[in-house]
Amino acid sequence: MNAPTPKENLTPTSQDLDQIQASLTFIVPQDSKPYFESSALTGGAPKTFFKTEDLCVDINDMRPLADDLSVDAQGFELRNYPTAVEDLYDDAAISGPYEAELIALLKEATGADKVVVFDYTRRSDAEAGAANPDGLRGPAGRVHADYTPLSGPPAGP
Repeated sequence: MNAPTPKENLTPTSQDLDQIQASLTFIVPQDSKPYFESSALTGGAPKTFFKTEDLCVDINDMRPLADDLSVDAQGFELRNYPTAVEDLYDDAAISGPYEAELIALLKEATGADKVVVFDYTRRSDAEAGAANPDGLRGPAGRVHADYTPLSGPPAGP
């Protein structure tokens, strides 16, 4: 597998980028492990077992730096990768052509020989949210990561 080379000398400044300040919700550090029970577990509204706090943060438009970003150096990249799928709420289109597009994108971006897609979460700002196997999902209400090195690999095939 050929790993991409990190991009060096990335030095954005607030003068170079469009920037706004916004309040984002973060989980407060706590002694016990925070967790979430989805509507599939509760049979109704999701339940959270952690406290949160809102913090005002700077948000920069990174699109002007897209060519200089790399997963290895910054932990993310911005890519324009149009899809041929017309309806992203169509389960067959997601598990077929869209998944194939994701696999091709990730192989191209990382040089990986094998890519495994093992989970999808659709979100919608519609009143009911978007349908998912574990229930309806609206916009994420807090900053979070869905997987860790411990939780991601066991979920895969």
